[in-house]
Amino acid sequence: MSMQRRSQQEYVDTSSAQGRDDGDPRRKPRADVRAVDIEGARVAIITDWGYTIADIRSGTLRNCDVLEGDFDTPGRVAWNNLSTGEEVIVAITHVQATRVVAQQLMQRRAGIRRSPTDSI
Repeated sequence: MSMQRRSQQEYVDTSSAQGRDDGDPRRKPRADVRAVDIEGARVAIITDWGYTIADIRSGTLRNCDVLEGDFDTPGRVAWNNLSTGEEVIVAITHVQATRVVAQQLMQRRAGIRRSPTDSI
């Protein structure tokens, strides 16, 4: 998480996914892609509540893409990829996972491409 000092007592979160709650109830949650398996079939994303693991059904995701949508409902959902403007259809299999569990779930696939800025 990157922070910028605004005054002696106040810090502002400048990371891409966290800190986006501006009080607007219409704003959809956002998350960052942390890992995509080699086949592009499974993805791990980080939310404010932990990791979400999903199988990609339609569309393409890359490491560091910023997503908007529902990340806490298991099953088939649509995410908006804010990095590309495309809709991605996924099947969420695990929500609010810890980092260790997310790594284990991703390693069940043949291999993963990790984000250059963060290991899962």
